Amino acid sequence: IVEAQAFGGALNGQFVVNNRNGLSVAGEMDGKTVAVQALLTDMAGFDRMRGAGDTQLSFLGVGPSLDAIMKSLSGNASLAIGEGDITGFDLASLFGGGDAADAVGDRAVTIFEALNATFTIDQGVMRNDDLLIAANLFEATGKGDIDLGQQRIDYTIRPEVFENDLTGGLSVPVRLEGPWASLRIYPDLEAMARDRLKAEEDKLRAEAEARLEAERKELEERAERRLEKEKEKLEEKVGDEIRRGLRGLFD
Repeated sequence: IVEAQAFGGALNGQFVVNNRNGLSVAGEMDGKTVAVQALLTDMAGFDRMRGAGDTQLSFLGVGPSLDAIMKSLSGNASLAIGEGDITGFDLASLFGGGDAADAVGDRAVTIFEALNATFTIDQGVMRNDDLLIAANLFEATGKGDIDLGQQRIDYTIRPEVFENDLTGGLSVPVRLEGPWASLRIYPDLEAMARDRLKAEEDKLRAEAEARLEAERKELEERAERRLEKEKEKLEEKVGDEIRRGLRGLFD
């Protein structure tokens, strides 16, 4: 495919079907400014993300049926979107101090300015650990698995909030898990509690280490001052002995 107009943008690449020693399919595709919602809906049945962006996909699958091919897929992919949104949860609402339950559901929307991610595909499972979402109030990272064969998601989005009067620096991870047809999206309050506990532990540890370092320096300074005094006493004593010895030579 030299160039084709599809999903509101341009696609190029190749698609190969080989039935020489059992059915296999392979392909490479680059998309420019494509409508991500239409693309993901047609390719994966996932319609919760909107925006226009660039995509790259390289894959290989083998098997006697579509189900077998999907469960055998290997390859890699990437996604780079400009302004867009994700339905199902509202990260900005979570930061506003409201009810976390109201920030999830079909009416909840997370609006972003940019989204970037790369994926590896193995045995029909897309794995990602470098999702980056940029928005006005926050940045968010994400990692997890998207099982194409089983049509299931196990994914966590973790915000890094810009501290201000509205958010207070609050960070609430969001979990996406379950089958695509009945995907469960919820704020991971346990993970938030663990993060807060770890942050408090890190703070206390840093404070303890700072105190220990200050005490160590103080002890070193005391020891150095004591050593200097002893050195001065010894020098004075040696000087006195030398002076007495010299007087004995000339008396």
